[in-house]
Amino acid sequence: MASGTSAAEIMMASSSNIQGESFNSMGLEHYSAAAEGDFEKFKHSDSEALAKILIQNGNTILHIHITARPLPKSSTGQENKTVKLPEDGYFVRRVLGKCSDLLWKDNKKGETLLHMAARYGHADIVKFLLEECKKKPHKNHDDDQELGITPTRRMLQMTSHGAKDTSHGAKDFFSPAFSQTLYKDTALHEAVRYGQLDVVKVLTEADPELTYEDNTAGDHETPLYLAAERGYAEVLKEILKTCTSPADHGPYGRTALHMAVIR
Repeated sequence: MASGTSAAEIMMASSSNIQGESFNSMGLEHYSAAAEGDFEKFKHSDSEALAKILIQNGNTILHIHITARPLPKSSTGQENKTVKLPEDGYFVRRVLGKCSDLLWKDNKKGETLLHMAARYGHADIVKFLLEECKKKPHKNHDDDQELGITPTRRMLQMTSHGAKDTSHGAKDFFSPAFSQTLYKDTALHEAVRYGQLDVVKVLTEADPELTYEDNTAGDHETPLYLAAERGYAEVLKEILKTCTSPADHGPYGRTALHMAVIR
C-alpha cells in the first residue's frame, strides 16, 4: 500500500513549476483551495476559466485535489482513522458539475483523473468518474460507437506516458530519482502497482471483458503480471475472479504464472 503525500509537500514540489498567467491569474490561494477541496473559491468561476487553471505539468485543479486528498488507508494498508475524507468526493463532483470538460483532461504525462484516483487509492472517486463518463462521453464518442467502444471502456483504456518510477512507492512520486524507462499505463496498471485493492475491484468490475494488455512502451507488463511480480495475492485473485480473459504476459517472455512460481 502506498504511503501519503501532504498538501503542503505537494505545493512545495509543484510551486516552482507554476505555468505563467494561467495559474498566477488565480493565485496561490486558489491552488491551496484545490488541494484542500475548498469549492467556495471556485464557485463563481465559469467552465472556461476552470479548464484553464493549470500548472506547468498540465495538472488541473482536480489533478491537484486528488493528489493532495488524504489517503483512505495508511502505509500499512489499514484504514486511516486519523483523517476524514470529504464525503463522496464532494469537491470533484462540484467542479465537474461546473466544468465537465475536466473529466477527460489529461496532464502532460497523459495522466487522467482516473489515473490519479487509482494510484492514490480513492475508490469512491474512481467509481464516480466511471459513472460520469457515461453522461459526458469522450470527444471521439461517435467513432467509438462504430467500433463498439463504450465510454467506460474508453476511459479504462486511456494510457499515461512518461518515465517509470522504480521506487514502487507513492512516497517517491515527486523524487527526481526516476529511471528513464518509458511506460504507457492504464488506471488498472496504476492501481495494481501501488496495491490499491479496492480500486482494482471497481476497475475490473466496470468492464470484466477488457483484457488489459501490457504497457507497451515500457516493460511490457500487464496488470496481472504486475500483481504476480509484486506478490499482491489479493489483487491477483481479484483480477482472476472478475476479468473473463485477462492478459498475463510480462517482459522477456515471462508470464504471471512464472512470477507466481518464482515468488
